[in-house]
Amino acid sequence: MGGPGRAARRNNPVKQDVGTMNKNGKVQQANMAVVRRLVEEALGQGQVRLLPDLVTPEHVSHLTIGDHFGPEGVRIDIAGYRMALHDLRVTVDDLFADGDRVARRFTLVGTLRRAVDGVPGDEEQVVLRGIAIDRLTGERVAESWVHMDPLPWRDPGAGS
Repeated sequence: MGGPGRAARRNNPVKQDVGTMNKNGKVQQANMAVVRRLVEEALGQGQVRLLPDLVTPEHVSHLTIGDHFGPEGVRIDIAGYRMALHDLRVTVDDLFADGDRVARRFTLVGTLRRAVDGVPGDEEQVVLRGIAIDRLTGERVAESWVHMDPLPWRDPGAGS
């Protein structure tokens, strides 16, 4: 008669109120918009004045190079990437939300200016890929776990 799929749906003990789903969906959409602004506007366009609106004062970024704290820590990270890659372009490749978490996959593309002993060197086009999970509270990022491809000079296999 109904088949096993129909019985499984009818006997499923997990039920969620439609109002809760709609509310959660709106919160998740708002959270994704905050993370997109952080990546595209603050990092991609250098609009660091937005950071207090996007990041909590207690924010912690867990990075492979160590933890950075608050909007100022995020500003320092952004400044570092924008200095290293003077023509930085940022793309959000994927963005997903679940509860208070937003997962993002992103790409940075830019020209890396290499210098040796203060003498300008060749410019090199680089592509860096990253993945992060952000935890939001009150429509601001409170904590981030970020993994990025290393810049070429940090890569032990890149040679000299």
